Amino acid sequence: MFALTQPELVVEVLRATEGVLAATGDAVTLCPVYGEAANE
Repeated sequence: MFALTQPELVVEVLRATEGVLAATGDAVTLCPVYGEAANE
């Protein structure tokens, strides 16, 4: 979770994200433990 003090910068953040995805293509994967409880 994050917040921006300048909401208009959200567009720039999204553009940067699209650039990363375009550069990495299919190499982007989800973390295998994302969402799992820490103490299971």
